[in-house]
Amino acid sequence: MSNGGLTALDLAAAYLKAATGRGEALLTTADRFCAPGIDRWRTDPGTPYADGGTALVLSARGGFAAVSSLALFADSELEPLHRGDTPFSPAPFTHGMPVDFDAAKRSFVERMGISYAVARSSAGQYSVVKEALADAGMELADAAWVILPHFGRRRLRSIYYQPFGIDPGRTTWDWSRTVGHLGAGDQFASLDHLVVSGLAVPGDRCVLMSVGAGYSWGCAVIDILDRPAWAAG
Repeated sequence: MSNGGLTALDLAAAYLKAATGRGEALLTTADRFCAPGIDRWRTDPGTPYADGGTALVLSARGGFAAVSSLALFADSELEPLHRGDTPFSPAPFTHGMPVDFDAAKRSFVERMGISYAVARSSAGQYSVVKEALADAGMELADAAWVILPHFGRRRLRSIYYQPFGIDPGRTTWDWSRTVGHLGAGDQFASLDHLVVSGLAVPGDRCVLMSVGAGYSWGCAVIDILDRPAWAAG
């Protein structure tokens, strides 16, 4: 789901480290959110969905940036947040279209309580951020940039800005608000935007945060080492 980008990054890093002679891994994301299965404006209130693809090359030989740390965490107890009371089915959309995440969340909250849902989901995100920052030997305040999912401003404020004390000016909000949620591609797309635009410069540390239905979270620390030739404008 939407944590797929950082999950793929973790898998690719393990693959490259597992044996000598493995030089590069190509990671790609692609999502198209359309009727009848998805209503990009109403399926998940607070998150406008967008179609798009991204690509990233992870290299064991060096590059313009380095992955300093990466943490992932999953909590299957929250899986019904995006399924509600709908039973598992043998095929997609057996129980109706389009998908209604808002109804699923209301159903889960009615059954488990809002405090449980908020506490559990917050704990998952906090755990990966804490682990990634500790492994990189830094605090969140040390980051030049914090890359967040391409959610709406209200959702970003409640999940990230206020709990973590993140200044929206240190995020890609001004750009991502014109793009929308790319599913698994938000983090790669925003990192590319920072590099290509010249906003991220050598020496900057970028903290990437992600969350995906299912339920899982990710956090990575990326150090910008150089300005790549392909980004020069």
